[in-house]
Amino acid sequence: MIDKRHTNPMSQITRVQGFSITETLVALLVFAIGILGFIGMQNRSVQVNVEADQREQAMRLMTYMVEAINTNRDAKRCYVTLGGVHASPFVGTGVSGAFTCNAYGTQETQAQANKDLNFWDELLKGENQGGALINARGCVAEDPVTGNLTVSVVWQGLVDTVASDDPCAITAYTTESRRVLNYNIAFADLKN
Repeated sequence: MIDKRHTNPMSQITRVQGFSITETLVALLVFAIGILGFIGMQNRSVQVNVEADQREQAMRLMTYMVEAINTNRDAKRCYVTLGGVHASPFVGTGVSGAFTCNAYGTQETQAQANKDLNFWDELLKGENQGGALINARGCVAEDPVTGNLTVSVVWQGLVDTVASDDPCAITAYTTESRRVLNYNIAFADLKN
């Protein structure tokens, strides 16, 4: 009787299978598409974070000017850039020279308004701070009927969004990349 456990091992060779070159290439292709998707997601995440940081900086810059105007209301018209006494309709990127106003308030309040506008100009250009908005500019407009002021900060975004028709940004950047923050300051008429 033949013991089957001691048969020739060569007769029972099992075939060991591996990956074919086609399977390997398909796996590499799927892996590469996944990596590219991850890189794209990371890129978009960075853009969103930069946009959020820029919006926060714009809010701080706008708040600075709103507080300056509220502190120096006697010379509020010295702050008006759109249609005001200044040569430039906006403050920030693209403007050179100092802002001066000699028309409203006392010499002291005029000097404070000039100081505030010139410092705002520096901040919008990114001077005296670590990061800066991209091509930032600021405007102060006066409503001719109510005398209320609108403070605007505009800058160039990284990705296109809905277009803005804000007068401060009308000649700046491409329409879809404009970012705008506005704040309206109402002044009560206490003379009546």
